[in-house]
Order: sequence, then C-alpha cells, then structure tokens
Amino acid sequence: MRADLLFYTGLLGVSIGTAYWASKPSETGDESKVKILTIEPKNIAEISFSSNQADQGLQLEVSAKKRSDDERFDFNVVRTETPKPKSDKTAGKNPDGSPADPLGNDLGMDDEVDPSAPPKNPEADKNKPQSSPDPKAPPPQPVVTRERFLGNEKMGELLATLSPLVATRVFTNVDAKQLEEFGLKGATQKFTIKTLDGKTYGFLLGRKSYGSPHRFVLEENSDQKSQRVLLVDNGPFENLERAPKRLYDRRFVEEEFENISKAEIKTPSGLSAKISHTQKNKEGQLLWTEDEPDAQARPSYDSFMDRIQKLRLSQYATPEQEAKLKDLQPFLTMSLEKDGKVVDVISFKKLITDKPQYFVTSKFLKIHGEMIAPRVEPIEKDIDSVFKSKK
Repeated sequence: MRADLLFYTGLLGVSIGTAYWASKPSETGDESKVKILTIEPKNIAEISFSSNQADQGLQLEVSAKKRSDDERFDFNVVRTETPKPKSDKTAGKNPDGSPADPLGNDLGMDDEVDPSAPPKNPEADKNKPQSSPDPKAPPPQPVVTRERFLGNEKMGELLATLSPLVATRVFTNVDAKQLEEFGLKGATQKFTIKTLDGKTYGFLLGRKSYGSPHRFVLEENSDQKSQRVLLVDNGPFENLERAPKRLYDRRFVEEEFENISKAEIKTPSGLSAKISHTQKNKEGQLLWTEDEPDAQARPSYDSFMDRIQKLRLSQYATPEQEAKLKDLQPFLTMSLEKDGKVVDVISFKKLITDKPQYFVTSKFLKIHGEMIAPRVEPIEKDIDSVFKSKK
C-alpha cells in the first residue's frame, strides 16, 4: 500500500511538473504569445470540426458554411455511432446453461473431479473476461444521426477568436516523442478554416494542457521542417464540437419584439389587422393597441403577441419537408415594423401528415423551422376571435 502511495504521488508530481513546463515562459527561444493568423469574420467561408474515435465507435463531422445571401452560417452535423459487438452470452457456461468453473471444471455437471488436477486458484482467474464477442452474431450496424440548423449569435464570438488566433506558446522542431507527449501522434480530431479567397488552414488537435483552458494543436503543412505545435485556447474547437448544444439558433426573428412599433396580421380568409406598439401603461410598459391615435388598451392583443414572441424552433425542416413547405400557403402572415420600415415578415404554416406539424419561416430564417404543435395550435385557433372582435 505504501509503495502504491509513493508511486501515485510521484506520478502526480510529474503531471504537475509537465503542466508547469508547458505553461511557463519559453527558455529555448520559442516564440510566446504569437499571432498565428488573422482572418476577418466576413472573409470566412466555412469552418469545420471532425473527429474519428474508433475506440469509442464514434465519428463526428461538423461543418458550418456561410450562406451566400447573408452572414449567417448553415450547420450540418453528422454523427456516426457504431455499437460494440454483443457478447456471447453462452461464454462461461456449460452446455446445460449452468455456470462453468473458470479453471475449466464444469460446475453442476456429474463429472468427477480429477484428484491429480492442480488445486483451484480463483484469485488467479477472477480478472479473466467472462464473455466474448459472439462470432455468429452479425456485425453491429452504424447509427447515423444528421442535424441541420443555423448558427446563433455566439457564432460572432467564435469567429472573433480567429481575428487574430493567438498562441500562448509555440514549439518548433518538434520530434516524434514530443508529438506523442502533446497528444498529436495519430491525432484523430481536426479543425479547418476556409476563406472566401480559397485559402485553407488546418489544425490537428492534441490533448488539453493540464489545468488550463488551452490545447496543443499542430499546423498542417506539407513542409515538415516548418511545422509548429501551438498552445491555443480550446474554446473555438470545443464550441464547434458541441455546436448542437452551444450554437443552435432557435430564434425565428432577430429583432426583439420590445423594439417593434407596429405589426400587420393577415390570414387566407381575408382577415387583415394592423396594430400598434407605441402606447404605455402607468408602469411604463408598452401595450399593443389598434393602430390609431389614443386607442384603448387591448389585453387580447398583448396576450396574443406575447405568445408569438415566446415561440422557439424545436428543429429545422428536412429537405423533404422543405420541398412540401415551399409552396404551402401560410395560415398566418405577420409583418413587423420598426421606425417606419418593415424589418421582417413571418409566415406560419401547417403541414398535415399523420399528425399536424407547425412550421415558420421569415426573412431572418430564409428556411423553415418546426415549432412544438401544442404551443402553436392555440395561436391558430385564436386568430379570428382576437382580431375580428373590436370589444
């Protein structure tokens, strides 16, 4: 026990020493806090992250491409998981299903024990595997999950870290042993940047620096002599790897409803109503009223618009759904104005298959996003009663 304690204490000391060595100012003439590259966010065409962890049966491809008609990024995420082979449930058992002795003597059978056999030693075999992959079982099939979504406002923060990309330490003339220490030997994760002028910058990702938010990365370069290992902030790589949780935009309009001054509501039945958002109550809160001078407060308008602004996307439409939604007439169209100008037009649609599905599109989205049906159904039902009644 004392020997184990001394061993692990020594190992901890080595780890702390390595971390300190990696973070301290360089004593070998290597550069420190160097600007590696500077790319203006508007010049980035695509960023991507890929990971191939064969030991875990996991492959991940994350790509974010800038749309041609605005500055938003369209994400595509492909996650491939290969389940581990099923174990042979008959391993470690006798033909009759009774447990087998790990030393080879069948328990529960009528065979006599050979007195000349060596004594049993269960401790020697307790760590032996009791099951193995079933050779007769079909190989497990990969499970592929695909997601498409638009990047949220945090994309700006991610892109800003590339203008410039700064390394706290730079290691040159790195040999094979050092690559292994940095977790870069046989690296299975990669971060890539492509610019609008056709340039590509690739970085292989190594291990994280102990006790810091930084990570070792290797610049991809055909000239092996000029390759450098960089210690850089891991934030951009981690955010891209976890894009479905961190960069998924669930908004359908960019402008806050608090800043909207007027809205026009239309339906296929011919209903048309224009409402104003300029009057305030005694507490200074803006109210939705008829679009006319000195209009009275309309609580039903406030309730309706409040439900609209609280809606969020649950997921984005698939290509098959987009094809069906493209020419589908909306059951509600809403134009939003600010400072006398229309800032967005929102269209709500209902796609009926085995059950109704509700979608929304807007100038901000340019594609369709699905919304949770129970939250939209009451809005659809209340349109006529809210805007036809003047009482």
